[in-house]
Amino acid sequence: YNLESKSFTSDGWKNIIHPEDIFYVQRNLVKLRKGETIKLQYRIIDKHQNIRWIQEEIKPQVKIKNRAYRFLGAIRDITQTKNQETHLQYLYNQLRSTIDSMEDRILLLDKDNKIADYIHPDSPLVPTIAPAYLRGHTFKDIGLPSDLTDEIEISIEKLYKTGIPQLLFHHDI
Repeated sequence: YNLESKSFTSDGWKNIIHPEDIFYVQRNLVKLRKGETIKLQYRIIDKHQNIRWIQEEIKPQVKIKNRAYRFLGAIRDITQTKNQETHLQYLYNQLRSTIDSMEDRILLLDKDNKIADYIHPDSPLVPTIAPAYLRGHTFKDIGLPSDLTDEIEISIEKLYKTGIPQLLFHHDI
């Protein structure tokens, strides 16, 4: 982790933990001393002043009078994973912003062709049905006309067969 050996003295570890995470780590160390297993994710600052994310799990092994004295643990650098999560969140926010600015309705279906999510609540699919109700229901369940549900099902079958994304339907309800 690009740390110097003096970082591992009795209080030296406090110097490498990111200032915003010190209280969190200390609070968990109290739990550890009481005999609880702890699992943490926190930031450290290496000798080059880079921020690294650490995942740590520690289990108490020897307890005397309800206080832990010996521990077994593992530490892993999860910086790359955290960076990827941050990037994915950024991409999600960009996608969400794009979707929110669209006038079209977007439905996400699960493997059983039930509505998993309805993305444009400002434009209801069925004006008399709350968007939250749509989740977990098929098009027939929500009372769309059978000719429309048949058209939707045919479009979905074509999508599954070809694997080519397409407009499933564009129909005024």
